[in-house]
Amino acid sequence: MQLDINFYNYIKKFEKYNRFLLNIDLNDIEILTFITTTCKYESNYKAIEESFKYSEKRFKQIFSHEKYLRAKRFLPCKNIKCEKSIANIIYSNRMGNKGNEGYLYRGRGYIQITGKNNYKMINDEFIDKLNLDFNLLNNPDLLLNKGISTLAIFLFLNKNNINRKNNYNKIEDRFNYMQKIINNRLPKFELEKSYNSFIKLLENIV
Repeated sequence: MQLDINFYNYIKKFEKYNRFLLNIDLNDIEILTFITTTCKYESNYKAIEESFKYSEKRFKQIFSHEKYLRAKRFLPCKNIKCEKSIANIIYSNRMGNKGNEGYLYRGRGYIQITGKNNYKMINDEFIDKLNLDFNLLNNPDLLLNKGISTLAIFLFLNKNNINRKNNYNKIEDRFNYMQKIINNRLPKFELEKSYNSFIKLLENIV
């Protein structure tokens, strides 16, 4: 829990900076707690790139049967060649990716920004808010930078209208709304685990 609190305080401090720098107001204890919880799940508080070294069992838990049948011959995945193949099975021809771009625009950063459309959106937001063009489509690994990755969290959530979670009366519904913005394919048991972690951290902060 201490690690969670430390990261929460880091995000809270950064949010104050963002209000001045980006003119984005996400000063909401549920949003900041959710960011902390989802960064724990998605990246263990590290600005990392997505790994595709799945076991057969894990792959079947997360992805559709159709994707499993296509990926089965690469499982378990233990090298970069099979990682690229699996990434292209999962992400190609969706989220703006062309047939061979699934691995190129794999998840990166604290919240695992994924897909060509989202990389472009984040880059456009950097241009709009900060007049900075990182050209993320050609330099996607910049999202592995701690500062850029943290800014990307707030740009992504703001662009996806995370404050609309307040349209829901129940805290579980608000959490589910926020979760769908980040990752809408969590297995039910992992969604419940993430929600319980969110509630536990929230209770420790309030």
